Amino acid sequence: MIINATGHDINVNGVILPADGFENMIRLNPPEYLYSMDVCGFEVAIYKDSETARLPPFKDGTYYIVSRIVAEHNRDRADLLISDTTKNSVVRLPGGEIYMVTRLSSLHTGYVEGDSIVHR
Repeated sequence: MIINATGHDINVNGVILPADGFENMIRLNPPEYLYSMDVCGFEVAIYKDSETARLPPFKDGTYYIVSRIVAEHNRDRADLLISDTTKNSVVRLPGGEIYMVTRLSSLHTGYVEGDSIVHR
């Protein structure tokens, strides 16, 4: 089962995967401000890394489509998928907006066994 937890519908090869609802969106909590420092005359704010909100526990056979930033913060999770927006995997409208992706991808470095991505 694939659950779209992005907060917006996703078109994958003409199949619309509806968002599971904004209240179920998996996202990062706002970062916590720690301090600022000066770098060559510019103020640079330093933040504590964000925690992921509403990330359900791993359940075999269930996958969640999430934003890339959520997937990057949770690379240990084989069940998190993202829209593959690489050059050859995107169909764009004449104005440049993404119309659909041709596939999903994973940032997890596992391997596939049957229909499941196996943790390393």
